[in-house]
Amino acid sequence: MSKKQISKEKGTGLGLSIVYSIIKDHGGFIESDSDVGKGTTFRIYFPVLDSDEQLQKKVELKKADKSLCGNESILIVDDEEDVLKISEEMLARNGYTVITAKNGEEGIIKYSENFPDLVLFDIGMPGIGGIKSLQEMMGVDSNVKVVIMSGYSEKRSIEEARKLGAKAFLQKPYHVTELLKTIRSVLD
Repeated sequence: MSKKQISKEKGTGLGLSIVYSIIKDHGGFIESDSDVGKGTTFRIYFPVLDSDEQLQKKVELKKADKSLCGNESILIVDDEEDVLKISEEMLARNGYTVITAKNGEEGIIKYSENFPDLVLFDIGMPGIGGIKSLQEMMGVDSNVKVVIMSGYSEKRSIEEARKLGAKAFLQKPYHVTELLKTIRSVLD
């Protein structure tokens, strides 16, 4: 099966990677058992907070991350609905105004209508494709600040996107801190 067939028929497999990343960020872990004909069972474990003191330390740690927050507008262009929703939620929680688009064509339209401060762009999308969409977006505004993302190591596409003017690259799945740091580094 080709990569295109897999993404249409069975997904890209990034969902479990994203779940794992979230669980790991919270100090947890996953166990799984799989039996042919019976299915797969996942058990998710999180640490228990022992005291209010531990909870207070976690709250203080979150406050220290305020330097990664912002109030700018960000357009997320991604054909994977789960990635789109999770990224939107992470950014909104950190003060950003978020606009979403499910493909490159929609991304170009929404960029032209809103002119956000930054675009998070998946370069591995179906349709006219990430690179062509990026070229058209750059035609609308040559100063657009773009962070490209991909779940695959598409070295040639990444290099081409950087030559077009993409400011940074994020490998999916990414950690929320990595996303926020990348955004701040491009915007600041």
